[in-house]
Amino acid sequence: MSINGLIKEIKASNQDFEFYPTTNEIIDLIRTDLKEPYKEGIFKSVLDCGAGNGQTLDKLTDGDKYAIEKSEILISAMPANIFIVGTEFFENSLIDKKVDVVFCNP
Repeated sequence: MSINGLIKEIKASNQDFEFYPTTNEIIDLIRTDLKEPYKEGIFKSVLDCGAGNGQTLDKLTDGDKYAIEKSEILISAMPANIFIVGTEFFENSLIDKKVDVVFCNP
């Protein structure tokens, strides 16, 4: 489904909690900033808080992908290789998540 189609569906289903698209320019800057601590520029694991349909995770890492996302529609649109660790950010603790990078926009 297209991004516009997903947006229409989540709005119609009252699951439009917040929408902050992460542009390719933002992703490129993040990858550049993280190249120094992670010499190869490939992070072994990333947690995306408010992961949407998982596109940002796919662009940030080839490693393990974890997500916190509350929209059931967006969760169902994610690739199968993304592991959902929670659906409500404020009911989760980040300290117990064993990941290299935690990402959230905004």
